[in-house]
Amino acid sequence: MNKKLFEINNLLDEEFKLLATNGQRNTYQQIKITDLRNIINDIESLITLLYQLDFKEAGKRCRKQYIPLLNIALEKDTTSIEQQAIYLKKLENATRISARTSFEDFVRYYEWNERDKFFEPRYSVLRAYAYYLNRMVFDPNFNLLIVNLPSRNR
Repeated sequence: MNKKLFEINNLLDEEFKLLATNGQRNTYQQIKITDLRNIINDIESLITLLYQLDFKEAGKRCRKQYIPLLNIALEKDTTSIEQQAIYLKKLENATRISARTSFEDFVRYYEWNERDKFFEPRYSVLRAYAYYLNRMVFDPNFNLLIVNLPSRNR
């Protein structure tokens, strides 16, 4: 593994570990919103650097760690509409990075600014199909997908 890649992954691990242990002990205070914003900005910078070196690892990190963090930040930090817009822009960028390694995120990013969305309203039904299509593309051991759908003519 490249030394710079190793350092970026270690820094990301430290940032996410700090957030994971936040508030677990009774004496430990919750991270302030301003500190959370700074951590998110640091993570965004590290993810961008990681994307330039290894887009697959960056996509995996975005999908499993960064996007869920941004969703939590959108819920918790409701101080202003401007801040919500910043989080949404960061979420769009994280989804763009993750879209190269996840079919589900690809469809979400593709429909990001569309008025009439196909995937989001049908997510509960299409989630399983997206999962198996993703496996078929990225898992070398998965080579056959059979889907049985009802006919449209009744």
